[in-house]
Amino acid sequence: MKFNDSVLTANIIIMIQNLAGLSFSKPEYRTKFFYGLSKNSRILKEHHETLSDARKADPKWVEYDKKRIALCETYAEKDKEGKPTSNKNGSYVGLENNKPFNDEIDTLRKEYKDNLHEGDVAVEFYKIKEEWLPISENFVGAYTEVLFDLIEWEEKDKK
Repeated sequence: MKFNDSVLTANIIIMIQNLAGLSFSKPEYRTKFFYGLSKNSRILKEHHETLSDARKADPKWVEYDKKRIALCETYAEKDKEGKPTSNKNGSYVGLENNKPFNDEIDTLRKEYKDNLHEGDVAVEFYKIKEEWLPISENFVGAYTEVLFDLIEWEEKDKK
């Protein structure tokens, strides 16, 4: 699992934990399902901390990060005082569809590709049994794709 994928999965887990009105086929599955989400949330947190520690220990990654932040500050939207603006999550505003920024950040990533620690990393998830999943229609399609690797799928064609 790539670092960015694990961040997305962690954010989706938080969203699911905050959903109201989920229905389960048996009452005890609610507890088991949310236990599985919490357990996987902790696994992902440990994964992030380990990767963050590895990055901080690598002087080349620190150098890359300083250059990345400088690019972000250069191309971000500016406030009245000329300072870069950020949203409530701390991300710089105005970078998403900014072609000059994207071109420069791609060049920077290529330059530091061996120091970014962005490759696949094995993450051993706690498996959530398929029968524990919510049966709510709004849950099934929207979240099962993101949680696919966390689910222990039943084999339907056993004979």
